[in-house]
Amino acid sequence: MPDLSEPFITSWASRAERLEPVQPSAAVAERLITEGLISLVQAAATLPSVRGKRVSTSSIFRWIVKGKHGVRLEAIKMGGPGYWTSKPALARFAAALTAAESRMIGLDS
Repeated sequence: MPDLSEPFITSWASRAERLEPVQPSAAVAERLITEGLISLVQAAATLPSVRGKRVSTSSIFRWIVKGKHGVRLEAIKMGGPGYWTSKPALARFAAALTAAESRMIGLDS
């Protein structure tokens, strides 16, 4: 019987590497803590609904880990399994995302 453990472990490791968020600097972590940490559930509840649908916590997590259009949401992982961000970090993310999307469609030329 072939050993199937190696390809599984390799593919899992490569997936974990792709999902690893950028490590924030101590200054970013300190800024988020100073601004007031909120959970991903609280962050999702803070954002407005789009076409009657609320932003999911999965989307918030994806913005932290993968980003959107090259922009990542600032967050820290602290004291448990989840990530924490802040309302000002959401505002910075929205501003950077707006600028990135404007560049993509050529509005800032």
